[in-house]
Amino acid sequence: MAPAQGASPILVDDLFEAATTAHRDGRLPQAARLYGEVLAAKPDHFDALHMLGVIKLQHGELGEALRLMLRALETEPRSPDVLINYGLTLNALNRLDEALASFDAAIAIKPDAAAYNNRGSVLNKLGRFDEAIASYARAIALQPDYPEAFFNRSNVYIRQRRYVEALKDADRAIALRPNYVKAHNNRANALNALHRYQESLQAAERAVALDPHSAAGHYSRGNALARLGRHAEALEAYQRAVALDPNHAEAQWNEALTRLRLGDLRGGFDKYEWGWMRFEAVEYKRRNFARPVWNGEPLSDRRILVHAEQGLGDTIHMARYVPLLAQRGGRVLLEAQPTLTGLLRSLSGVAQVIGRGEPLPDFDLHCPMMHLPKAFRTDLGSIPATVPYLSADPARVAAWRDRLPPRRGLRVGLVWSGNKIHSNDYNRSMRLAEMAPLLDIDGVDFIGLVKEVREGDAAMLAAEPRIASIGPQLADFSDTAAVVAQLDLVITVDTAVAHLAGALAKPVWILIPFFFDWRWLIGRSDSPWYPTARLFRQPVQGDWKSPIAAVGAALGRMRTSGKEQNISIA
Repeated sequence: MAPAQGASPILVDDLFEAATTAHRDGRLPQAARLYGEVLAAKPDHFDALHMLGVIKLQHGELGEALRLMLRALETEPRSPDVLINYGLTLNALNRLDEALASFDAAIAIKPDAAAYNNRGSVLNKLGRFDEAIASYARAIALQPDYPEAFFNRSNVYIRQRRYVEALKDADRAIALRPNYVKAHNNRANALNALHRYQESLQAAERAVALDPHSAAGHYSRGNALARLGRHAEALEAYQRAVALDPNHAEAQWNEALTRLRLGDLRGGFDKYEWGWMRFEAVEYKRRNFARPVWNGEPLSDRRILVHAEQGLGDTIHMARYVPLLAQRGGRVLLEAQPTLTGLLRSLSGVAQVIGRGEPLPDFDLHCPMMHLPKAFRTDLGSIPATVPYLSADPARVAAWRDRLPPRRGLRVGLVWSGNKIHSNDYNRSMRLAEMAPLLDIDGVDFIGLVKEVREGDAAMLAAEPRIASIGPQLADFSDTAAVVAQLDLVITVDTAVAHLAGALAKPVWILIPFFFDWRWLIGRSDSPWYPTARLFRQPVQGDWKSPIAAVGAALGRMRTSGKEQNISIA
């Protein structure tokens, strides 16, 4: 029976001592019960209010934790310990500005490493990264052997893509606490971003060995395996992460991409939309329309808005489904990037093309472009691969005819780099110098199609008479299509131009990095998406010399024969 309110101080003190002993020993239910008995006897018992609030916070009972912490602060408003735990509760409730104020109040009373560390975590969540780093630095200055502060600072460095510093801080955390699973996982993430994939795998496997139930560890292991080309093993690692944490959006997303690489299109597209839930999914946002998403049901003359939600190449790639929607009776309204709108008006079955940012017409249903393969239940045997499904504007073709250099032999377009801010640019683009061996092939007119020539390539391009660079003159993809229509072949890294050439049914040879985009599948030299495409793959990470040599040999044969040959590329 709980003691009556006003019980003797000796009894209350004994109860509180018993509660703190149980708390210290990890017997939290018993400790909570005893703290409750203390409060029944003395409702304003400061330490009981605080410590019971801590237990409620540990159990995720955030509303009750907040109530108890507030009552404790009413008793002692200048307690740094309560202000810190109150801030932790507010942080857990995502009341971030209030949490920051609570940590600042604690620090004003007593500068404390824990307060600075927790303050840094709130600043990180608020996206105030430099302030977060400064706060962690202050925590470390006050307590140099503070592994959590090093670990937390490594998180911020990873978000800032400062991977060398992230690795150093993860290593410091591990030096202080060798079995720190989360720090081993951060080490794996930093090493992966630094392209040190074998070391990343070792770090992730250490994290998993320390805690087989670490979803983050299995996820990081999957990332390293994927980069090492061990895709079946990567899939197993992602599946293990998802089994442990079904809400791990990054693991779900990477499982989707790996399934697609392995040719399981239905399984991959069923999970593809987890990409919107990723922590780092800042480039593409889900559109929240009042109208329902189309999932393959009959259209019966209803207006369907198809909207591009990813990159230019993705839009061109998925535009193939627009004629199929029209065939099903839909009135197709297509919203896309402004640079593509003129080109996309050549699609069969499109009723209206709207540039992104322009007012939208009324519609009955909508569908993100990357949702279309799922809605059509696309698998390897049912890919809609009829080409061309786009065409160049005859007026643009005529306008460009006289702007191109006179034809002397084969006319070949070259693309050696794409958008430099693309997250995978380091992997898919190359330097112009790496394509230079192709220029030694006689009887070929090379047309440079790179729109934004990088500083490192500009000098070579200016001094190289064997390439006619017209990329900077291309106003939009209608211009690019008009030029591609007058070429015999396009040789390109994995950019939107590769998709454009394939959609125009132009012979296109695509240089594929070792860690490749899902749509090029594993080990193939052809593409079920683009019948006129040939794929030339890196045999190992970073080796462009081998596929360029294979392209050069194939181009020499094509020049001799006057036509493209089907060439098997390992």
